[in-house]
Amino acid sequence: MPIAANPDGVLDIENATLRSREIATLSNFVAGNDEIRSSGAPVVEVYGDPANVGGLLPTLELVSNTASVTGTSFTRFTSNAGVFTLQSGTGGDADSKGDIAFSSVGGDTEHMRIQGSTGNVGIGTDNPGFPLDVQFTGDTGLRVKNSGSSHATFRLDAATGYSYLRFDQGGTTRFLVQSTPSGDLAFRPSGSSHVMDILNNGNVGINSSSPSQKLVVGGYAQFGLASIKTGGPGGSGSGAVYTGIEMNGGAGGGFVLFFVTVNSGSGANSGAWIFGLRKFYSSAGYQYPYPHMTVLWSNASQTNTPTLYTDSSSILKFTFGTNRNYKWTAIEM
Repeated sequence: MPIAANPDGVLDIENATLRSREIATLSNFVAGNDEIRSSGAPVVEVYGDPANVGGLLPTLELVSNTASVTGTSFTRFTSNAGVFTLQSGTGGDADSKGDIAFSSVGGDTEHMRIQGSTGNVGIGTDNPGFPLDVQFTGDTGLRVKNSGSSHATFRLDAATGYSYLRFDQGGTTRFLVQSTPSGDLAFRPSGSSHVMDILNNGNVGINSSSPSQKLVVGGYAQFGLASIKTGGPGGSGSGAVYTGIEMNGGAGGGFVLFFVTVNSGSGANSGAWIFGLRKFYSSAGYQYPYPHMTVLWSNASQTNTPTLYTDSSSILKFTFGTNRNYKWTAIEM
């Protein structure tokens, strides 16, 4: 039965509905099924049908006119079986999905938004582009903390595909840590080729994505003052093979133990050598052949000993004067 409250408002006690075109302040009252009764603390309670006949749920709506009017913005609160539901949308649109924002009292600062069209949650942004989009300024971040005695866990769970920990800068991927379904772990700068892989059997590959040993280095490695460099297999052609070894020793000098093996397609022309080379103190420059060198060991069949020399940049090279299939390894100090 409607009750006239003032020229601009109506108090309608019907199915626990309270409507007003102006802001209404309720103090010490409770909205029941068909009555308003005195209460203790200031509170508004909305009761639905106790038997839930016809699916009537307790509902509180904030609307600019009436939720059934097309184009009317509304926010609706409902409760069903202990589940609290907050809805925001536009009347007349069955699939309307309005945003829900959490802000300061004055509305000047928005802290969090739930995007109705996507379900994305934004903290520090009103336009989240991901299911959870956290944006902030300053030297801060996210924290996962176990305040008890157990471990803290941050879990990435992919149903069947890979899991990625991605580091971006300005929207551009700078580094990826990738976990495969088999349990391998790959480190990939800019999301491109692998620079290091840890397989689920414990093998580690540096510049090698399928290490067959506990440590496989696909390239040069340095240990203090000593380094190990390798090259090949490859065909030398009639020219020189570049090693990248700098033959300027500087203060304290330097030494290179150089191993090289060759063979022809049929295996008839084959050989193996071990050279000892002393580095120059200053710039070696172009030296053909390299002067400070000793053949420590050799075993060759129908092939010439390779000529070792340095180019104008003091880089060690070798040549056979004809095409040979080669491999080489150097221990450098």
